[in-house]
Amino acid sequence: MRAFLQRDYTVTGERALALMGSGPISHGLLQVLLIALQRSGQAQVLAQVAAQIPQIAEGVPWDRALLQITLGKTDPNTILSEARDDAQRGEVFYYAAERMITVGNPEKAFDLLRHALELLPKGFERILASGAISHLQSDAPTAPLQPPPGTAVDVQVSALNDKAIELFQQGNAREALPLFEQISALRRQAGGGNDPLYAETLYDLGAVHVVLGELDKAEFQYRAALAIQEATLGTNHASALATRKGLAGVLATQGDIDTATLMYRQVLAAEKKDGAHHTAEWADMALIQARYCMAKGDQAGAEALLRDALDVSREVHGMRAPATVEVLYHLVPLLINRRQFAEADPLCMELLGARRSNREQQPSDLADALDCMAQIAAGLGDSARAESLWQEALAISSKAP
Repeated sequence: MRAFLQRDYTVTGERALALMGSGPISHGLLQVLLIALQRSGQAQVLAQVAAQIPQIAEGVPWDRALLQITLGKTDPNTILSEARDDAQRGEVFYYAAERMITVGNPEKAFDLLRHALELLPKGFERILASGAISHLQSDAPTAPLQPPPGTAVDVQVSALNDKAIELFQQGNAREALPLFEQISALRRQAGGGNDPLYAETLYDLGAVHVVLGELDKAEFQYRAALAIQEATLGTNHASALATRKGLAGVLATQGDIDTATLMYRQVLAAEKKDGAHHTAEWADMALIQARYCMAKGDQAGAEALLRDALDVSREVHGMRAPATVEVLYHLVPLLINRRQFAEADPLCMELLGARRSNREQQPSDLADALDCMAQIAAGLGDSARAESLWQEALAISSKAP
């Protein structure tokens, strides 16, 4: 990404192509590759990469639409009308801006980038948008383009943020802390105490305090960030949900499990309602909350969460992935306990098939799955099958170390 920010499009294209050849490529990296190929004049390679977009973006229509904006093959206004939230609207403005830069319209690009920075949450596109605005300002031949409010701060914050993140990732959270505090002060000075961008810096400070083990300070920062985000962005905005997750993690560590669980459940419900739950993180969080429900005796709540977690895990991991098997491992016994044998039967067959195909698992795992299958057979009235499965489970258990 550094080569791209420095506008070395030939090097950017070479590195991105190398990564593309080594395996699946992320949406962000593919965008950078397309922009670099257009601006370095590699028309033939660009055509080859563009031809692969339908396959690469299969099943992800939003990513495909953004790629079409970058290539100039669709009207950004049409895609903008399909955006579900501010983050997606920010993405449309950003990639439309990059297209304007590519075709030589910096004034239009600058205006689009201004809108993008107002909407984009912290992340890949926001960093690139800040860098693009900085370059447009430096390239202005006479009277410089007038930056939108906060743009100069964005550039300053970007430099500080790079250093802070570098220290943080190196394990030097204590050294990174004053840099994050400086970023926070700049955001507050530029946008005021109710600026969502200022709230993002409070979230970052909370995360740093968590790493340092300063949970009281982390809780304070997370609560302050959440109050701003809910007031300005809305309770179910992606940034507010991320902060609520962070706060819930702190509260859980401090022992306030009930409040933390309530917050996690709110996040799960909001993301599911918005269609933003098709992620491994969501499935993991749903599984954790299902376990808590089971510990509290809320079997109905646990079942609903486990079914959702199973659907998502199958989608993002695959049918026999360890994460999917873990969900089945909890869901099948729960259904048996609730005497829902007919519903448990196909799920247990799926679990048993995964256990049999995994040669690295513990024998006890296969024996447990066989025992569940036997209980289901007995519950369905097939005593002969149940006896056979129990005998197989017993034989495996007796050979286990």
